[in-house]
Amino acid sequence: GSCQTNCPQGFFKNDVDRTCEACKAGCRTCTNTTDCSSCTPPLVAQNNECISNCLTPGTYPSVLTGSCEPCVVQNCHDCIYGLEIGTSCALC
Repeated sequence: GSCQTNCPQGFFKNDVDRTCEACKAGCRTCTNTTDCSSCTPPLVAQNNECISNCLTPGTYPSVLTGSCEPCVVQNCHDCIYGLEIGTSCALC
């Protein structure tokens, strides 16, 4: 193999073995085999996991930021996301 200073997307550097190891499925970047730093769209990162739906009420998965963002509508428990990101409320 060849020597690299950085691992490609979807892999992390194992300093002990001096190799690049694969992140778990859905991870774009990770720090080890279990913790995702960023995810492959449309998944978003929350609590080191790649998820499609945010677990925290009042948030939505933002493809723009790659994380769960608060709904724009005040006191909204479940906002609708799409072209008008976080601007429509499905459940107050």
